[in-house]
Amino acid sequence: MALNLDDAVDRVRKRIDDEDQVLATDEQVKDALRLAQEEVWHIVTESGGNLAAKEEKITLTNGSGDLASLLSGVPLRVINVSEASGLNGRNKMNPARLSDGLTNYTSNIDIMVHYIPKLSFPVFGTDEFVWGDADVPDYAVNELMVLKAGKTIKITENDVSPALEQRAAELERIVKSQINIPSAYAMPMTGRGWRTTSRLRYAMTGPYQVQVVW
Repeated sequence: MALNLDDAVDRVRKRIDDEDQVLATDEQVKDALRLAQEEVWHIVTESGGNLAAKEEKITLTNGSGDLASLLSGVPLRVINVSEASGLNGRNKMNPARLSDGLTNYTSNIDIMVHYIPKLSFPVFGTDEFVWGDADVPDYAVNELMVLKAGKTIKITENDVSPALEQRAAELERIVKSQINIPSAYAMPMTGRGWRTTSRLRYAMTGPYQVQVVW
């Protein structure tokens, strides 16, 4: 079941506010929801949500590029990078370290980026939370997000609720149990479609900047 931002704020309030006491402003509740959304997304992706990972082919100019413009969103985590080869082939590229003393590759090159995208936070009150393509029911992750947001506000106000803590822990176990066993597509470094290992490597030179080296 879809959940928009206004409804999420109301649901958090029902779990934290008393009739004569309002614990947080709407903006504080939204900040707590933002943190909770990120936490729940980490739970989903770390648990192996089958369709959470995306793969995209991009062209690097002079061997470098910006991953912030990937079609499915800014990467939360890069799983692996491959050198594109032919129509559908790819050659595995190992990550490089600065201490390896490698040289920047300065030619244009096509690479395949396998990554987990970050989620967008709703802008307007009627905008809905969207959990990508992760194979887990929306109602479960939405409720877990609401509970975790409520926990954050309660902790901030030194007003811990054992019932809220227990329900959040129970629902987190339920969410993890509903996620399908990871497929080869979702798990890192499986070699799906790789022909061989490339002589090239890649280095993350910034939060979203990638540089091919050799």
